[in-house]
Amino acid sequence: IEARHPGARVEWQRTGGYSNMKDRLDSDPRVGRLAQRAIEMEGMTPVIKPIRGGTDGSRLSYEGILTPNLFTGGGDFHSRKEWVCVDWMEKSVRVILNLCALWAQER
Repeated sequence: IEARHPGARVEWQRTGGYSNMKDRLDSDPRVGRLAQRAIEMEGMTPVIKPIRGGTDGSRLSYEGILTPNLFTGGGDFHSRKEWVCVDWMEKSVRVILNLCALWAQER
């Protein structure tokens, strides 16, 4: 911009964004272990892979509430073709209920 517009001055400073929450989640292995178990209790095989996104989970994890990203029943998020499957959404609710029960047993 400065090259195209003589006399213009541009300053840039990075603020905000979100941090990679993997280190926080790795600090308590129970978080991943119980999430995987909750998914298995619904007869599914957990798929563990890094994803881009999860700003809420990242923020909560850095505030001390470890929050892994779990599935919600949808796909193509933040696109014009975003969709949700009601059956999968129902499974995600059952996974969360399983996860609550597993955490209650941990306490």
